[in-house]
Amino acid sequence: MNYLWHLWELMSWVVIPFTLLATIRLSLQGILKFPGHMIVKILFNEGWCLSIITFIPWHISAFAREQISPFPWHVYSESSAIHGVAEGILAMLIVCIVDMWLLWTPAQMYAYKTRPSEKEKVKFVRIINVLAGLLLLTPNNPVFNLVKSL
Repeated sequence: MNYLWHLWELMSWVVIPFTLLATIRLSLQGILKFPGHMIVKILFNEGWCLSIITFIPWHISAFAREQISPFPWHVYSESSAIHGVAEGILAMLIVCIVDMWLLWTPAQMYAYKTRPSEKEKVKFVRIINVLAGLLLLTPNNPVFNLVKSL
């Protein structure tokens, strides 16, 4: 029996849901007030988002090569049909995290840190974030083609 594979699965089931929780907290900063309880701070800690360093480039290239869909329900149905429900759920969670980071979370983090007098900048940053995210979610996007040609 390959115990390293089981360790990897266990780590995935811990890291990916906590990364989603941290991403949700970062995406809702300034909109919702999160309690300051110690358990909430651990579960929603930004440190869990370190895993996006691997998720985002991996999925942007997979979106560009049309290996996976940017829609979580498509990824769930495709992955669960091949590998089972558990893998489908993990794949869906990862795509949800990547989609949130590409379309909303960086702009919301910027909006949370700016002064209320700079509302026009926040609108512009949100529009740029959505447009750049949509560009990276498309198949055969020019950014991926540029990186591939280097």
